[in-house]
Order: sequence, then C-alpha cells, then structure tokens
Amino acid sequence: MSSLETLESAVNEVSDKDWSWWPFLWLRPAQHEPMTLARMATVALLFGAPIGAMLTVFATMLSPESKSVAPVMVGLFPMVLFFIASVLVGPMWNRRADRLARVPVPVRNDS
Repeated sequence: MSSLETLESAVNEVSDKDWSWWPFLWLRPAQHEPMTLARMATVALLFGAPIGAMLTVFATMLSPESKSVAPVMVGLFPMVLFFIASVLVGPMWNRRADRLARVPVPVRNDS
C-alpha cells in the first residue's frame, strides 16, 4: 500500500466515525458522495466558530490582556478547520468517493 493510500485510509477512518461529525452528523455525505467545498465550509464554520469562541473565553480568563485578539481567534479557527478540510479531509474523502462511484452496482433481477 502506498503512503497516499495509507493516508487516505487513516483520514477516512476518522471521518467515518459518528463522533467526529457530532452534533452535525446530518452533514456527513455518504461514502460514495463527494465532499463539496460548500459542505466543508459549512462544517468548518459550525465547528470552528463555537470552538474559537470557547478558546477565546479560556484565553481571556488566563490572560485578560489577550482580549484584544478575541475576534481574531473566533474568525481564525473556522479558517484553520476549512484549510485542513480542503487540503486533507476533502481530497481523501473524494478519492474514495470517486473509487466507489466507479464500482458497478449489481442489477437485481426480480422476475
């Protein structure tokens, strides 16, 4: 197995888990469906904004002078997640989706 196949397998193993999508499990496409940029942006925003806000609260509690960078952290975290999704998760998901889409579906003959 090549290193790209190993990476694809590892990334998809994590991205197939329900816990990695919770509470937005409804946004996870089927394994044979592509991961679109719009979906990646939505997921990055839905996960990133609250996490960025929580990190901002913790950073402000630890160091009150960090209050000035709070808006940056809230905006930066979704962008970091989108970068990871568009550079790593999306391409690995889409490699598998392309491969699964090419597999012929057996035709049932119920006559």
